[in-house]
Amino acid sequence: MFDKVFISYAKEDYVFAEKLYDFLAENNFKPWLDKKNLLPGQQWDFEIKKGLRDANYVILLLSDNSVQKRGYVQREFKIALKYYEEKLEDDIYLIPIKINKCEVPEILSSFQWIEFENNSFDSILQALTIQQNKYLDYQQKQVNKHRTFETKEVSEEFLYKKKV
Repeated sequence: MFDKVFISYAKEDYVFAEKLYDFLAENNFKPWLDKKNLLPGQQWDFEIKKGLRDANYVILLLSDNSVQKRGYVQREFKIALKYYEEKLEDDIYLIPIKINKCEVPEILSSFQWIEFENNSFDSILQALTIQQNKYLDYQQKQVNKHRTFETKEVSEEFLYKKKV
């Protein structure tokens, strides 16, 4: 629950995206990656937008390829930002990762990004887990708020009455 992670990347960065996908899957998250999740015959534009809409988190792989490339990767960045507008200010939803030397786009400058190093996957997992716990706590509070309890008084005589 609250485990869907959309990975946005430029096609030139697929090898890195696939490693991230495998890491997240091994750690009980459900990553979404076009080349792993799209089936033959599906309308890829619709499915990518659906994957973004359904995601609890979006990881944006920033590289000299993705930030300078015109096309669909830019559209994914903008759609993710649109969905971010529905989140709380302290939610962790967009996670930019610099996978090589590149300029972080101005539109993403308000988000803390991470420069990929050996332990970066652990930091990403930590961020996802913190937000996942926030979602779960909120959900539990909502359930408790709507839970009603009925109490009945039972006489002592009834409690201690022996069966014959």
